Amino acid sequence: MGSVSSMLKENTRLGLRECGGAICEPNYLIEEGYLDLHLWVTYKCPNKCPSCYLQALNDKPPDMKLEDVGLLVRSIGNYRNSWSMFRVTMYGAEPQSLPPSYYHKVMDIFDERFDNVEYGMYTSLQFVDDAWVALFRRIDNKNTLAMLAVSYDGGMRGNEYNKKLEASVQKLLSYGMHVGVMSVVNKYMLAEGASAYVDFLERNSIHRFSLKPFIPIEGQLHKWLEYAATMAEFSEYAIAVHEEIERRGFPIMSSTLGHVCNNNYASQNTGGYAIFVDGGMRALYMGYRNKMEYLQCWGKIDGIDGFRKVVENVDRKRFLADQRMLHRRLDCLVCEHSGRCLAEVFKDDYDSSGECIGAKKFVDWAYKKYGALYESGC
Repeated sequence: MGSVSSMLKENTRLGLRECGGAICEPNYLIEEGYLDLHLWVTYKCPNKCPSCYLQALNDKPPDMKLEDVGLLVRSIGNYRNSWSMFRVTMYGAEPQSLPPSYYHKVMDIFDERFDNVEYGMYTSLQFVDDAWVALFRRIDNKNTLAMLAVSYDGGMRGNEYNKKLEASVQKLLSYGMHVGVMSVVNKYMLAEGASAYVDFLERNSIHRFSLKPFIPIEGQLHKWLEYAATMAEFSEYAIAVHEEIERRGFPIMSSTLGHVCNNNYASQNTGGYAIFVDGGMRALYMGYRNKMEYLQCWGKIDGIDGFRKVVENVDRKRFLADQRMLHRRLDCLVCEHSGRCLAEVFKDDYDSSGECIGAKKFVDWAYKKYGALYESGC
């Protein structure tokens, strides 16, 4: 095996746990004690990124109040006293629309009730000062996953965005902190080429990266038509990026590759452990209809039993059952990579390139090259 596979073997920062001498993934379900909570604390954002699905929303509640954070924590504790895994990721639109002091208070509220919460933040990271450095250090020290993640999509967000992003990343590097990158593959990135993307990762010492397809969003189909790569182009680009990383011997963690080469990923792929909560205390998750993404609501956290009601919501249970059955898509059910592909949820293919939503060409390439880097057996 080459350097990429060796790095994956040695790196256990995907949330995988040591178990009986083997690296394994548990059955990630809220009902089994695993919670990945995403807080949409604000819908404010100064950026107008083409890939943002929140711009299409008509109903955007105000920022999440600290008293509502307290209610959410009490409601989660009422459902389950302790958790085998508990992650809280601060989302936005743009989390930097609120001050660092707000997030310290949010973390204090969670830490007063639970002792094993890991924190993260997804941000465009357009500026960093001493107060943000202090917050990021607190997140970094608490989080085994290095989940300070930034969005980089090549030239799609503009040169000014990228200049500010790289300046902020370099400042954090000077403090000994690393960030992860999530990228939505688009026409700009295709034109720039895989080598330019790896240049960005390498010069900024990115700790880990993930490549995502550009999904069409309800109310924003015109943006998908303008910017999106096809799934066939996505697969080819993902292969080229990983081949370039291999050629350079660049020590970086690929979440995209790690998911594919994990024989236990199917349980995580259902979304059974993740819930998003916004400032209106709505519990949300991404769903698909008419070949486009939308936000479905499973209820509100409106009292001490609110979290339990959301978890036990019949629509959520039906969604998870459909996920496990791959929405009864025969081609997915019989596929040799069923449940281990890049389709977080299963739906109709949405372009005419002949490549499925799971990026089968890339998955075939990765699995043939590296095999199962993480095995079952726990």
